[in-house]
Amino acid sequence: MKTVLEFLSYNLEFQHPFGLAHGSRISTPSVFVKLSCNNMAGYGEATLPPYLPDTRETVLEFLQQVQADQLIVTDPQVLHAYLHSLRPESLPAIAAIDIAWHDLQGKLEAKGVHQLYELNGTSEAPGMFTIGISNHNEIQEKVAEAGEIPVLKIKTGNGMDKAIVETIRRFTGKPIALDANQSWKKDVNSLKLLHWLNKQNILFVEQPFHKNENDLGTIYKDSPVPIIADESFQTIEDLDLVTGQFHGINIKLMKCGGIYPAIQIIKAARKRGLRILIGCMSESSCGCAAASQLIALADWYDLDGPLLLRNDPFKGLNYLKGRINIPSGPGTGVLPVGIFQGNASAI
Repeated sequence: MKTVLEFLSYNLEFQHPFGLAHGSRISTPSVFVKLSCNNMAGYGEATLPPYLPDTRETVLEFLQQVQADQLIVTDPQVLHAYLHSLRPESLPAIAAIDIAWHDLQGKLEAKGVHQLYELNGTSEAPGMFTIGISNHNEIQEKVAEAGEIPVLKIKTGNGMDKAIVETIRRFTGKPIALDANQSWKKDVNSLKLLHWLNKQNILFVEQPFHKNENDLGTIYKDSPVPIIADESFQTIEDLDLVTGQFHGINIKLMKCGGIYPAIQIIKAARKRGLRILIGCMSESSCGCAAASQLIALADWYDLDGPLLLRNDPFKGLNYLKGRINIPSGPGTGVLPVGIFQGNASAI
């Protein structure tokens, strides 16, 4: 039973420049992996925005250390024990293999990944469409592009929160999730802003303060709008840090290490009363389909990465009126288009 691990580099290109509080970019580097066994293959993804400590080079270096035959196990805990023995801090690389392993395991058992964990294949959680920092005309265009997606995820920064929300409100009354990307200062004005936002149909504010700001107790208690940790939260070890500081967490496969650790985080977070947002790193349909397998466990999900791309190399993830239809096929339910055709490295 020969096992082969292949991987290749790829640039995911946005349809529009993607603006955040700390800059703008037109593409995101990524690495895709293919794990093959018994004439079946599973696919995974490591997508690497510039604010992550990992790079394409570190991911490729990690993958070159992996012994493919060590990946054919039936227990994800055993899989992660091996991967963490190589370099535990390489979480996007670990996530890529975790996703490919789950995709392959589902195909071997003829089950969707959600079925492997006895999860529902549907969710009532609302999906989101992300709008990066934009000018007035761009915002109008992007609001139209959102179509029937029920929630707008708005990137803000540089003290422009009110102005951006007011501009959005000229075009739509849809609920808004505000992502401030650490751009707020922790002062009396931040609580005033949260009360103003509460009147604007804002679902939550994501990571308003710097990730190292660890004294949010008063704001946490007095805010009428849920505050969600993103940069302040990465792995299950961070739950102690965010409990009593945030109302919920944004779980991304790239920052926690994949599907298996994400499920462990959700179980532990629910015991603490934390709300769950499942997000992505502007990933392709490969990574977002993997994360979509968990949306039955979420309060919200932000998995619109493929909708923002013009060169998604996978197919099979579908959106209906803004909601994800969890792919019905085995594994994660998506397949590559035009990649892994003799253009990958293999071990």
